[in-house]
Amino acid sequence: MSMQLTPSMKEEVREHNVMITSFVPTSAPNKNDLSRRPPRPTSSEFTVMIESAERRENRRRKSKGWRAFCRKYGQLIIVFIVILGLLEEIDNRFSLEPWTEDHPVSTQRDFTVVQGIDDLTTDNVDAWCHTSRSRCSCQDPTVGDNRRESIRWWSRLHRINVEAASHTSDIDILLIGDSIVEGWMGTLRGHEIARAYGVREIFAKLFDATGNEAKYEGIALGISGDTSSNLLWRLQNGELPDNLNPKVIWVLIGSNDFGVTWCSPEIVLIGILRVVEELRMRKPNATIVINGLFPRTFHRKGYLMRGRPSFFGLTPKLPSLWRDFVSVNSELRQYGRARDRVEYFETDIFLVDKDAPFSELRIKNDLMPDCLHPSPDGYSSWGEQIVGILDQLIV
Repeated sequence: MSMQLTPSMKEEVREHNVMITSFVPTSAPNKNDLSRRPPRPTSSEFTVMIESAERRENRRRKSKGWRAFCRKYGQLIIVFIVILGLLEEIDNRFSLEPWTEDHPVSTQRDFTVVQGIDDLTTDNVDAWCHTSRSRCSCQDPTVGDNRRESIRWWSRLHRINVEAASHTSDIDILLIGDSIVEGWMGTLRGHEIARAYGVREIFAKLFDATGNEAKYEGIALGISGDTSSNLLWRLQNGELPDNLNPKVIWVLIGSNDFGVTWCSPEIVLIGILRVVEELRMRKPNATIVINGLFPRTFHRKGYLMRGRPSFFGLTPKLPSLWRDFVSVNSELRQYGRARDRVEYFETDIFLVDKDAPFSELRIKNDLMPDCLHPSPDGYSSWGEQIVGILDQLIV
């Protein structure tokens, strides 16, 4: 039976013949010297050569394609899937923190009686650090913190904010805060980012009456990563000049006091109120709106009552902060009710189902993809709510 040779098999046979003929001496051999003549392969040897080439060709063919990939990496893929399943089970079993109180109390003092800056002290605060941390980097919330001034990008943003504030006089709204407020400019740490693409245009449409259809005029002064004491220092050092006279000052600060410096709820609350009292003292004719803390979670699926468990001790455990956020927001709401020209605002637009049980509360991925910063659609929805509040406050 004749055997069909592939090009690669023919090449191997050709190489084999070259190898055999390479032993032929360059000088003409003695015809009588049979020992000097190269042996010629027999038909059986040719058959072995062809079969060997065919086997090698089959091995090369089998080493390519998705089947070869599965044979080589299939076991690793299966092990990886099993590990993911185990991590999912660990995440579901150990990350849930049950809600044990209907209205958890974050402080031992009544802050509705605060009449000014002097009433905000840390003398009777028992714990400065969050319960999940034995050590933290909290600073005195009643004093401005300028430790970030040595950071180049932070100093640059602060100078930009000071410049913007110094060239602004009578406006309708001034928004101040951290990265969420900076996000109105479409930036993070001063650099444009993909997830905030188009947010600057949304801000201009809502709060830039120059050449736009916006009803109100405003500016946003935010810096990523700032805590309440960082914001306090900024206000005391150029970002709230005498010439700047907004009708409404919108404050959103405090999330990083929890998630970055890991302060206790009482320290966070004092820090936020210290900023508000500074604004009341410097701008007595402005209405101050305290924006309640936006939902934040470290859980990768956005569940508020679930943290992020430690990965076999290699990464730190990150707790759920929702009960602390609810506590601080409740205190801020009561404080706002007891003050003239101070309003409290809270939104639930970032929740999948605001009426769900606490254990099932989850952040909308389309409005807050990283479970911290709003998306362009999130900014748009939040901005429309701000405009609605301004309609009530500005006659």
